[in-house]
Amino acid sequence: MSSSDDYEILAVRTDLIDSIWPHVAPLFQKPVDLSHDRLSLDHILEGAKADEYMIWLVTHKNDGIVAALTTRISAYPKRLALSIDFVGGSQMSGWLATALEALEAHARRNNCTLIEGFGRPAWGRVLGRFKWHPAYTVYHLDLDAHVQGQEKTSNHDADDD
Repeated sequence: MSSSDDYEILAVRTDLIDSIWPHVAPLFQKPVDLSHDRLSLDHILEGAKADEYMIWLVTHKNDGIVAALTTRISAYPKRLALSIDFVGGSQMSGWLATALEALEAHARRNNCTLIEGFGRPAWGRVLGRFKWHPAYTVYHLDLDAHVQGQEKTSNHDADDD
């Protein structure tokens, strides 16, 4: 059984994105699939190369890269937030606390007074242990799929977590 000491959280420098991308792209596939066709893996890659997203790696001393996530700084009228947009991988129970500590330190270094994350309702159960609170729920209507008053069904419509 692994301890949190077995994991390291590393921010990826922009000049190294291309070299790590083949290892992290598969980890981002599920979050992209759950985005309701808002973006593709290429959008994450290009955003990271343009410094719109920072990619973070979660490594395990024996297993190598086990997870990856993206962050960005969001400027609201009254405050800055570190936004966590995409998280993918495995072994989360071993690394989440360490990752949240690293992200909090990064947020503070960047004068952020808030950390926010976007995800499915299941994240509320996980993050509640770390004193995170739900802020709002987002609903959407896909106008491309909306046909004559009937919403076209997709595999995402039934997702409840």
